[in-house]
Amino acid sequence: MTDTNNLTPGEAKLKAREKATMRLIFGGFLIGLIVGASLAIGSDGSIFDPNSEWSPKVSLAISIFFLAALPPLLWYAQKGADDYELAHQRFGFEIAFFLVIIAYPVWYTLWKGGFLIEPQHEAVFGTMFIVSLIGYAWHRFR
Repeated sequence: MTDTNNLTPGEAKLKAREKATMRLIFGGFLIGLIVGASLAIGSDGSIFDPNSEWSPKVSLAISIFFLAALPPLLWYAQKGADDYELAHQRFGFEIAFFLVIIAYPVWYTLWKGGFLIEPQHEAVFGTMFIVSLIGYAWHRFR
């Protein structure tokens, strides 16, 4: 058996980083859970319907929550990442950014010309998020 109390400095640092990563994942999960529950409770049931309105209180609370909770979470995640992890994150971000910077203007101009429906903000954000995850995973696990 190995004695877990006698960790080398590198092992201790790795263990601390793994704990920090789990806290970040849990923090992101909590943010999503709180926002999702708030929308489920504070809307009329059709959250993504462009014609439905959200409660002003819920809308304001979620906006403030995002502004207060996400920046520290993202800063903490970036601060604890090594060079390799930052390269993976940057690649995922770049792929998602390129998609949005190319696809959104095309969608917008085709909508203005009557070829497509009005750009759906949820679809743009969701696609950007999914593409960034795919880009990150591809860069990390290839």
